[in-house]
Amino acid sequence: MERTGSSSPWNCRRGPLNSQAGGQLFPGAAANESEEAAMSGIYAPPRSWEELQRCVAARKREFPAQLILLAEFALRHPDAIAFGTCGSIAAHAGVSATTVPRLASFLGYQSFRDLRKMFRDDLLRASSLASAD
Repeated sequence: MERTGSSSPWNCRRGPLNSQAGGQLFPGAAANESEEAAMSGIYAPPRSWEELQRCVAARKREFPAQLILLAEFALRHPDAIAFGTCGSIAAHAGVSATTVPRLASFLGYQSFRDLRKMFRDDLLRASSLASAD
């Protein structure tokens, strides 16, 4: 599946997380809470493959080596993340199985299941768009 990035400038979404809203930005956050979140490095998780691509590009220097290997693998093989297990993904990406949930956490997800759900939802959305054409 060929993907292209957006031409608009983008940086990882920073802000206070609302765990009850699946990690989305808390809509009523006060300015000082947003500033605190930005200072602490809290990131809201990417909501799509395209956001993930931009997030990885923007934060690449922050990623440990194993996480960047896995993130790049995920961007090249979204289906492997959407339908694989931690072990199968790790084996294909050449990293340890513990790196998979660490990447999810590093990106702001509460668990690997949340990261996998984003990939599944994004693939479903892309499939729906393709079939509508």
